[in-house]
This record gives sequence, structure tokens and C-alpha cells, in this order.
Amino acid sequence: MSYSYYYQNPNIAPKTAYPPFKAGVTDVVTKPTEAIANVIETGVDTFVKEEDTKKKKKRKKIIYTASSVMVLGAIVALLNPKMTSKFTNKLKNIQQQAKLKKLKSEDNPIAKFYHASVEKVSGLTQNVANVFGNANTWKDGVFKSMCTNRDKKYYSFITKNEGVYKAVKKVDNGFVSLMEKPHKAITNWFDNLGKFTVNAKYRNSAKKLDSLEITLREYRKKLPADKQRLVDEKLKEIAGSRTYFSKEQTAERFVNQENLMKDIESDFWTINDKYFDLDNPKNDSFGKVMKNLFTRKSSRVKGTDYWVQDALQSKKAEVEKQGQNAVERLMGNGKDKKGLYDEVIDLMDGYITKEELAVYQKNLNKAGKSLRKANISECVDYFDKKRDLIMGGAPTDILTALGGLGLCGLAVARADNKEERQSRLLTAGVPVVLGFGSSLALAGALVSGPVGLAVGAAVSVITGIGCDLINKRLFGDKDELTPEEQLAQNKKTKVVKNA
Repeated sequence: MSYSYYYQNPNIAPKTAYPPFKAGVTDVVTKPTEAIANVIETGVDTFVKEEDTKKKKKRKKIIYTASSVMVLGAIVALLNPKMTSKFTNKLKNIQQQAKLKKLKSEDNPIAKFYHASVEKVSGLTQNVANVFGNANTWKDGVFKSMCTNRDKKYYSFITKNEGVYKAVKKVDNGFVSLMEKPHKAITNWFDNLGKFTVNAKYRNSAKKLDSLEITLREYRKKLPADKQRLVDEKLKEIAGSRTYFSKEQTAERFVNQENLMKDIESDFWTINDKYFDLDNPKNDSFGKVMKNLFTRKSSRVKGTDYWVQDALQSKKAEVEKQGQNAVERLMGNGKDKKGLYDEVIDLMDGYITKEELAVYQKNLNKAGKSLRKANISECVDYFDKKRDLIMGGAPTDILTALGGLGLCGLAVARADNKEERQSRLLTAGVPVVLGFGSSLALAGALVSGPVGLAVGAAVSVITGIGCDLINKRLFGDKDELTPEEQLAQNKKTKVVKNA
């Protein structure tokens, strides 16, 4: 069918692989989405030869929806790059390992060149990541100040003019009155979600430990009385050590983490002022600050250091060490240090079978792995999340996400007619919003970015299938109609609506 036919009959859209979004600002989302969808579709076609046209179109729609979630996630990651300590530490380890291997490859020029290249690239990547991290923290902090701080510092060119100062101050106070409560509410919600996640992981670990102790008590029955007393003493020690991971003591450690970070905002802005030379009385305007920044050859502060992370590094190390000691007290370190659960099973040596010991060791390994993950979630993941929340990270994540979803909304709104808008909203808009919302919530729940995006894409696919069924019930399946049948259905729909 030629495009002149569609031009003469505008109610019938030409069939394309993906929704025919119009060009414009929405290209920021639609172009990358279509590119990713095409790559995935090509890969799927390589392994799955689908002859059924109806099934193939349905598959394309599902892939497009999931791709939209991935693109929106990438936009948020680009505009809100959260540099976790896991990421930066991994880069440091790669750099250090490459440096050591380079020194050992003095007699092999090719190997030396390779390791030297890895060292340089990992170091450069680390520096770029830190610069982005500082810029992101600066953005979060500025937005937080705009939303919550009524006592801001202004450039001298504002304060010198009384009329301008009063006008700016009035607008500023109005914005704070409007945004202060929502900003704090969003931050508290993400903070509570992170705490809930940590406690949920500890509860899951506690169930595994309870099961382990039930097994120990069963084995205890095989021991003589003197051995049973020793086992009972060890079990009491275990019970005492396990209180460290209780909800009450975990809550106390959350408060302790917050106290450790009480100066992080002022520390960050002090470093910022030194880097931009704002503590220099001569830099009394934005223009002078920028001029000095780009003309000076050195700075008292490195822009390639991750300021907030470095400022808390020693305190975070203490938190991690404390948690590690508590875990090793129960589980040992898997090398040269035994935990209480190892000690209690040692008391049963000679009284239980090899099969029983193997079952216990298997369950002990599972419980230990679960407890270590829960503790890392508290001491590493939540620590980093709390730092970002104090600096104002969560509301800017929400703001960026709303901007991305707004672009999708604009694409939906620019459909050819009302029926097409409603259909597109149902089949594309709703799945994308729910999928991306899931990814954002998982980020608040301390789930890594790639995993969160994967789950969000899965949610969008499942939701998309359901919404597609609803769309067919409401608007019919136009993909299976000929152009003449589609035009007739559109006319019939209009007659029913006007009746």
C-alpha cells in the first residue's frame, strides 16, 4: 500500500515495526529506544524464526516497551551518576593489579605494554567517574539548598542592590515553602526503604541460623552429658552474638552512621570552595570564579578525587570492620579463624556421621553467605545510600525520572487522534511507567542498577502483555485489519461515540 493512500486516509496509520512517534524533543527517548529494540529484535530473529505475523508484531511491541525502560534508566544514570564505593574500589583493584603485573613483565615488552595500558585506562576511568560523582553531588546539594535552605549566600552583585535582593529573597522563600516538605518526604521515604531492606535481609539470615541451631540441638541429643553442657554454653554465646544483628541494635547503628555523616555537607562545600577558590575575597562574582578556574595551573584540591567518599573513607572503614568482626564471630573468616558455629560442631566430632556433618556444613555455608550479604548491605550499600541522601540525591533522581517519563508522555500526547493516544498510553505508557517505577524503587531498596533495570524491564513486559489484552478489548486489534477494515472500524467507533 502506497503512502499516498495513508495521506488520503489519515485515520489509518502505516504499519511499522514500532510506534510511529513524531520527530522532535521526544527523539531523546524514542531514537535510542528504537535502536536498542532493533538490536534485540535482530538477535531474537537469529535464534527464533517466527512465521506468524501476529506473534511477531506482539513480540516487537514487548521488546520496544522493555527497551524504553532501559533507555529511561540510562538517562537517569547519565544525569545522576551514583559512584558507589564498590565501583571505585573495583577500578582501584584493577589499577593496582595491572601495576604489579607490569613490574613483573619487564622482560616481556608486549605484556608490559598491555598491563601499562590497563593501568592507565583504569586510572583514567576512575578519574572520570570521580569528576562525574563530584558534579552529581554538587547538583544534588545545590537543589537541596534551593528546596530547604532559607539562609543562602548570594553573590555580591545581588546583595549590593536592595531591590534585586528583596525580589530574589522573596522568590527564594516562596520556592522553599513549596518544596521543603516534599524534598524531606522523598528523602525519608528512600531512607526508610533502605533500612527496611537491610532489616529484611537480616531477618532472612536469622531464619537460616534458626534452622542451623535446630539441627545442632538434634545432634546434641547424641552427646554425653558433659559435652551437652559445653554445647549449651556455646549456644548461649551464639544467642548473645546474634543480638548484634537484631532490629534494635541495627537501628542504633543506623543512627551512628548518620552521626558519622553529620559534617559531610559542610565538608563537601568546604572542599568545593577550596577547589573553586571561593574562599578568596577577590572571587566575588560567578564570572571571576569561572575565569580563575580555567586559567590557574594548579589547585589546592584535586577535582579527580571523589570528595564525599574520600571525606568519609576512614569512618566507613571503621563501620565495615565492626560489621565484619561481628560476622566472623559467628561464622569465622573461612581461612584461619573459626566462628562459634564451627566451634560447636567441633564438640560433636566422633558423635555424628559424615553425612550429618556434610548437611550441617552445607547449611552453615548458606547461612554464612546470607549473613555476609546482609552485613554488606548495611555497612556498604546503605552507607553509600545514606551519604547520597544527606547530600540531596533522592529528589533529583525523582525529578530526572519525571523528566524522562514526561518525554514519553509527550510522545503519547502527539498521537494522531484521541483513540490512538488512549491506545498508545495503554500499550506503551503504562508499562513503561510501572517498569521504570519498579527500577527506581529497587534502587532505593539498595539493589544494583543493572539488576534494577532488568527487573523493571521484566515488569514492563508483563504489564505490557496485560495492557495489550485490555487495549484489544477496548479498541480492537487494528494490526490484523486491512486498511479498508481499519477505516470502517474508525468510522463505526465515531458513530457509537456520537450517539
